[in-house]
Amino acid sequence: MNKNINSASAFQSIPAVGIDTGAHQFHAGVIGANGPEGVPMEGKTGQRNAVWYDGKDFLVGDQAVNAHAANPAMYAEQLKLYLGQRDPDGTPATIIPDIGEKGKVTHLHTAIYEYVRARVEAYLANPVCGCVLAHPDAASQFVKDDLKAAATAAGIPNVFFIGESQALLRYAHHRKPILPGTLGIIVDNGHYTNNAVVFHVNDNLTLEVLNVVTSETCGGGEYTAAIEKHLRDELAKTGFVIDDTNAHHLTTLYAEAERVKHVLSERNECTAMLPFNKEPFKLVLKREHAEELWASLRKECLKTVSRALKEKSIKKDSISTVIQSGGNLNIPCLHHDICKLLGQDAERLPNAELAVAFGAALCAPELYKNEGLAATGGKGRNTRVLNIGARLKRKTSRNIAIKLYDMETNSDCMEILVPKGEPLPVRFEKRFGLRSDTLSEDARDVAITILQPESEAQELENTPVLAEFNAEGLAASSVTQDRICVQVEVSEDE
Repeated sequence: MNKNINSASAFQSIPAVGIDTGAHQFHAGVIGANGPEGVPMEGKTGQRNAVWYDGKDFLVGDQAVNAHAANPAMYAEQLKLYLGQRDPDGTPATIIPDIGEKGKVTHLHTAIYEYVRARVEAYLANPVCGCVLAHPDAASQFVKDDLKAAATAAGIPNVFFIGESQALLRYAHHRKPILPGTLGIIVDNGHYTNNAVVFHVNDNLTLEVLNVVTSETCGGGEYTAAIEKHLRDELAKTGFVIDDTNAHHLTTLYAEAERVKHVLSERNECTAMLPFNKEPFKLVLKREHAEELWASLRKECLKTVSRALKEKSIKKDSISTVIQSGGNLNIPCLHHDICKLLGQDAERLPNAELAVAFGAALCAPELYKNEGLAATGGKGRNTRVLNIGARLKRKTSRNIAIKLYDMETNSDCMEILVPKGEPLPVRFEKRFGLRSDTLSEDARDVAITILQPESEAQELENTPVLAEFNAEGLAASSVTQDRICVQVEVSEDE
């Protein structure tokens, strides 16, 4: 019996999934046939970063926001801001104290990741076997520990990390390749923060983040708040005062201010409408008026950019690429301000809210590969690839048989015969499905054996085993069928 195995390796090919759990919203991206795709969530590209506990289960996203008035004590939002924080006993921070362990930041994030996983699996018709989580650039190990614990508890076995700025840079590079030697800056105006990211592309095309400066006083939410305050003031002139204890008042005012901001990004004027009186309150806002309301925020954004360059002693005229991202990139005055400050046009990333999730998904192939995994794109079945190499001590003209069987039930799943007389080395491939009727439901291990029958009539059960290889972690599913690709190379030993 010859079990001289030259090489034997296996890796699972799983969908490339990127998740961005932002403070305001969370998004998920996958790699499709034509590039990054956003995973729909209740008809939207993302959901609010919020959870609400009904006494039995968690509601997530917009459903949580809509239900929280029934019991505000069971509601939490902006969960990202609590990541990495610790209670006095050293355990992850408690956000909803009345429900014990369920109220900790890790458990609440688990509810979000379970929600995301279900939407991704429905979209891909494939289980989520891994993901890349985007995290703040300066995230502590505690933050990463919290994220990994939450994702693992949500049933995602392989968790990888990428900084948000690196993810943005990867997406920008995917959209338009950034040449070696490029010195550039990304201005990312998120909902809660404004980030200026200085980067450099090395000669080997490595995308290197040189500096990140963050301001928490000029994020997209502050632009909405400025409109919100203006509407409050104008409404008060009619004698109606917003009740800050009335959830309906607050959510209606916020939603209208957000809508007005987005409309004024595309048009020169917008009519705001608030249905608080018998006759709905209406107010026409022009773009130039909104730009005045945002004047201090715009200046703060430019200070962030200037500071990012100054800290690295980089002159503005040495910047060759300017990229703008974030939910506010379409505000014309902000885009104009950035272009004027840096003396060149800023490329605006499309799908701004999904940019970080897209970048995380695009980083998946390299990150997966480091752990013996391979990333696939698009919808369809998972594929596990088994690579087997075996060397024989002498030439042979006899058949070579390859069998794959379920180690739980010892039943055959597949059989391959190499034709007699095939010269060595020989390399071939076979794809087949693992279904619930060919692989026991609880099975985790599959074995492959390479055999050499003494004659064509000899039963394989009585044939010497040349090599064998076990693959762990395979599980059949009655919903989606996994695919296995067996690649075998048998060569003559010297």
